[in-house]
Amino acid sequence: MSTEPPINSDLLEARLDKLSGGPAIERIRARLQGADDRRLFRVNPYTFAAEEGVAPERAVELFLRAAALGLFRAEWLLVCRGCGEYVLTHAGLRDLEAVVHCVTCARSRDANLDESVEVAFTVHPDIRQIRYANPASLTPEDYFTSYALCPSILVRGEGRSLVEHVRLGAKVMTRLAAGASHTFDVELEVGWIVGSPRMMITVEGEPTSELREVTLRLEGTAFTPRPKLAPGPARVTLVNGTDRDTFVLSYFTPIVTYFDYLPFLSGQRLLNSPEFRRHLGTEVVRPGSAIPTRDNTLLFSDLRGSTALYDHVGDVAAFELVSTHLERLARVITRHSGVVVKTIGDAVMASFTRPVDAVRAAFEMGGELQGLGDEGQLALKIGIHRGPCLVVNVRDEIDYFGQTVNIAARVQGLAKSGEVCLTDAVLEGAEVAQVVAEHRQAAHPGSAASPLPSESVGLRGVGTPCVVHRLGG
Repeated sequence: MSTEPPINSDLLEARLDKLSGGPAIERIRARLQGADDRRLFRVNPYTFAAEEGVAPERAVELFLRAAALGLFRAEWLLVCRGCGEYVLTHAGLRDLEAVVHCVTCARSRDANLDESVEVAFTVHPDIRQIRYANPASLTPEDYFTSYALCPSILVRGEGRSLVEHVRLGAKVMTRLAAGASHTFDVELEVGWIVGSPRMMITVEGEPTSELREVTLRLEGTAFTPRPKLAPGPARVTLVNGTDRDTFVLSYFTPIVTYFDYLPFLSGQRLLNSPEFRRHLGTEVVRPGSAIPTRDNTLLFSDLRGSTALYDHVGDVAAFELVSTHLERLARVITRHSGVVVKTIGDAVMASFTRPVDAVRAAFEMGGELQGLGDEGQLALKIGIHRGPCLVVNVRDEIDYFGQTVNIAARVQGLAKSGEVCLTDAVLEGAEVAQVVAEHRQAAHPGSAASPLPSESVGLRGVGTPCVVHRLGG
């Protein structure tokens, strides 16, 4: 009997034909046709890039286009940073909540787009059916190591993934039927027996040779009690006291685990991707909701002299010039991995994941005025700030709200013609400092060694003074 995966080959080829892109497309085709289900489930574009020798940004673009064409589905995954399990999987940004409850940890946590939300890509069911579409059909090991636990998490100090840490320490991976029990013998070492659903046996004190018998009962969402035992032999019985079948994991960890993370496509990074706006731009947060992002960089620009331009050349010509100006700025912003959030008249609000990209874009934006109006008639004023803000829905478009937005707009208001104003929060990164020094040196040789002009200013609506650094355009 054939073991080839069931593939809708005609539909696959029809959609692949629309996905132009050279050798990377052949790697997608080969994976869709012959890879194990696991390699088509929650694909991390950065992992794909490393495995297939594709540039990371190219991989992100490729999967976004593939999702728009129906080859893959984009999944917005909420990851618990306490236990490392996926808490929820959503088909779109609109379904995300600002607070998420982790059953395994038995606690609620604030979600944020930088750390809690991972975007991955699963083969579209019209192209190929995979076993992970029905998690109840998985083996216990497959469920925990390939479905429940986030593969992007590393256990700090161990040099291995959380999945491998759990696999090596596993005492039990099973499916407990409603009312059923499972008993296992274990030689307890100093540390903890933990698991999913939530359980904990703390092992401490002087070793003993006495066999202890312990029963942990699952009621609701956690096993109880949570005993403390000395190192030595123990017989543990797990009882499912609920009316539902449940996957159960129990594993030993000798340390309190802290996490590091492999590169992954965060929700925040995706929202700042021009390709996302181009291919999945209908994705917005639900009206009336707000999803936090911990660190976003916002750029505001304003065009000085545009009002006089209308008097000088007339409404139609001025409108065409301003429209050309906005198109040029949008291209610069996109080129530096940012997105235009909105335009208000001749002003632009843009968003970036990395402050250095915003600063590079700002320095290039001033040169886009060439050929617009008379020499010296028009000038840009730019302000940049970074910090936490909320992603919101305004008229069914993605927008940002919060004090970081207010400060960025106020800082732009401080800029003089041809100036770029940066806050301390933007300038503190080594990459930004280097780019600023290079820009100053190129504009005025020898100036990079002198202090950057700065001042502490009070901003309307902001309680504490803000240090602003001024750069000529």
